[in-house]
Amino acid sequence: MAVQSEPPELGTDNTAWFVALHENQEKRFEADAREEVSIVDEKLEPNGWLYRAGWTRDLEGLNKTQLQEATRPIEDGEETFRFVWAVFNSVADKARATAAPHKVGHDVLFEAERKEISQKPVRPFDNRMEDDTWQRYKEVWRKMVSIWFRMDEWPERERPPYRFTMRQGSLWDAFTSRVEADVGSRQAAQAEEVERMCLDAIIAIIEDPYKQSQKESAMIGALAVLGIREDGGWHQATEYTTNYSAVIKVAKMFVVYQAWLERQDEVAELTATKGAEAAYEEASSVFHLVRDKVRRFMTRMPGRPDDEPRAMNWIYDARTYGMHIRFNTVAPGMVDWSGDRISFRRVQVRVCELAEMFHGLAQEARSLLAQLAVVDGDGDRDNEHGDEHGDGYGGRSALAAALPAIRWESMHDDHSQDRPGYSFLHDDRNEAWVGKGKGWIARRIAESEARRRAWLDPTRGTAAAAAAVAAAGEAEEATSNHSNSHHPYRERTVQAYRQALESFRERLWMLMHMVAGQPARAPELAGIRHSNTANGGVRNVFAHDGMMCFVTSYHKNYRQTGTAKVIHRYLPREVGELLVWYLWLVLPFWQQVGGIIHQTDRKSAFLWADDVVVRGRAAGEASRDNTRGDERRNNTKDNDARDNTEDDDARDNTEDDDARDNTEDDDEWLGQMIQWGGVQSSKLCRLTSQLWQRAVEGVAEG
Repeated sequence: MAVQSEPPELGTDNTAWFVALHENQEKRFEADAREEVSIVDEKLEPNGWLYRAGWTRDLEGLNKTQLQEATRPIEDGEETFRFVWAVFNSVADKARATAAPHKVGHDVLFEAERKEISQKPVRPFDNRMEDDTWQRYKEVWRKMVSIWFRMDEWPERERPPYRFTMRQGSLWDAFTSRVEADVGSRQAAQAEEVERMCLDAIIAIIEDPYKQSQKESAMIGALAVLGIREDGGWHQATEYTTNYSAVIKVAKMFVVYQAWLERQDEVAELTATKGAEAAYEEASSVFHLVRDKVRRFMTRMPGRPDDEPRAMNWIYDARTYGMHIRFNTVAPGMVDWSGDRISFRRVQVRVCELAEMFHGLAQEARSLLAQLAVVDGDGDRDNEHGDEHGDGYGGRSALAAALPAIRWESMHDDHSQDRPGYSFLHDDRNEAWVGKGKGWIARRIAESEARRRAWLDPTRGTAAAAAAVAAAGEAEEATSNHSNSHHPYRERTVQAYRQALESFRERLWMLMHMVAGQPARAPELAGIRHSNTANGGVRNVFAHDGMMCFVTSYHKNYRQTGTAKVIHRYLPREVGELLVWYLWLVLPFWQQVGGIIHQTDRKSAFLWADDVVVRGRAAGEASRDNTRGDERRNNTKDNDARDNTEDDDARDNTEDDDARDNTEDDDEWLGQMIQWGGVQSSKLCRLTSQLWQRAVEGVAEG
């Protein structure tokens, strides 16, 4: 309770006391807003989402700060809870690994994805997600487990009104008691047993029905606590529905994992009496075990007379309502444009400042490209191509005169060609000018004695040289040189070239990201391939009508929809020529250097690959193509798209069923393009990119 300020004695200065009095009252107002949960008059403060979620009713009279304290991170001294969470975390990771097609098959995953008993889902359950999304989903469960564990000893008047059923309480107490007994003496055999106890307890919390009201459910009660914001307010639907998605996604994994373990147990038990073959045949299938569990407590209520409400039914309905609000609520304004000044939240920048930054980046990139192409003045030519502005090879004219010419007017590219390894540089119609750049950097080095001395070490590259080095003095130096005796390069020169290459690629990345129209998401840009691959198919970098463009087909909801969203981004000539020279002259040379050093014959097709050559099978294209570079998503939907599980914090962009039926096959997007009112989407994207580029250049010149 706040302490009232005593009035000052007569004759003293009242100013400080008067100000302090009002400041203390304001602090009391702020503290009151964070204290007890209270129900307000719906007529005066209407909030459909808060009314539907029922948080104020379920938590009425409870202290918000105290409730939030139950979700705090694990602290020193909480060894039992730390062990509880470690067990849960291990179970969750194993459940995710089990709920995969190669483990249980697609039939099981289709059943796990079912939300309506009478309706088969369009797609199977998908356990794939970004690492940070998986950590966020587990964090939601950590807070729920924290609430159940920490509030176990709280007085009933201070905690949410949820209650464990007799079965839930028995399994939860058995799990936590076993963990407490095992703290400090955990063994492998005990770990498997305690993990199974954890799994059974969580499944019981998901499964058991509530008899009177949803506030009795331990899951729904914990989710209500998660609705409280740090400032004492309530999370809105636009930001909260991902919590429901986390609960649903992980719960499905647990169901599949428990069914898989139950079959293993049944097989082991039957093997003891009937033999392995008979046990394998007679034991219940994972499919039937999952089907039974899903239809009992993982779907919406089918309407049978004997059905009772369960947590998952309520969570599905609440998420559907919340997603409806998300899709029909205008996002708060974060970007404002006034004259040539752009404001994003509290950051302001003028367009002319952006343009100056882009021009500066391009100049730096040209200087670095000249260094990579070994035309940056080395004693042989004394920078004779420096332009009249005195910026050396940072100027376009100087660099264009020093490097092989790009024939934009006669540049060809077959966009439908899907042969592995193909790019526009391999089109035979471009051979007249592309051929002049093949081996260009290697010839530049070979033709100059100074460059040869800088690049080549005469003590390396031959067996005789390696033997001579090994027989010579310093043992450590001899060992180092012997390990690299298969290549002739000086380590210092290779390292310097690598650093220059990375600096150039940083600037090229930024330019491609910012000046090709609306910037792409980082995963889209990171997965760009400059050449076709066997698994990924057609590349992302194209030449089209005298311009370079890159096409991204990744979308945040690809794993849900299975189809790709295609976006074309066109580069201005100043950036396009940097990309062409890099792919044409620099990258082949650096790949050759990497291949010689690492003794590999495989090169990466990814534009931003950490290693331009592939070292060994584990880092091969097959594995890379199945990660970010080939993760493409789209915005189509099924009948219940707004109720699909969210991966990331994505909005599920939805369309009508008729539009979905007209969606093109993912493998044909390049050949057919997407038609918008009779105009190809690539042309609209090209126009958009050009208008953005002209706007930036116009401001810079003005």
